[in-house]
Amino acid sequence: MAICYGIGAVINRSILKRCNSVSIYGHLFQQHIVSVIVIGIASLIIEGWPSFGALFSSWKAAVALLYLAFFSTAIAMLLFYHLMRSWGAMRAVAVTYVIPVAALFF
Repeated sequence: MAICYGIGAVINRSILKRCNSVSIYGHLFQQHIVSVIVIGIASLIIEGWPSFGALFSSWKAAVALLYLAFFSTAIAMLLFYHLMRSWGAMRAVAVTYVIPVAALFF
């Protein structure tokens, strides 16, 4: 995970530095669309067709899904791109190296 974050940050830094017309929000949207396609295809191959009835059988599951989609993904990525633009790629990515260590500790 840390290696992918590092490679992605360097590539994004070069893209954002080279071209001022690239919108952070447009880049984020494109990245998420590609991620949804790749993860969707991989999950269909590995897991088969999902059962959506189990997901929406409980309101807690639906709220958890919305929370993960909105707060843990969308807002976090917007903050991450803001940090990359204001702090630079190396300082913004440094926080991602702390997460696995903290997760193992806790």
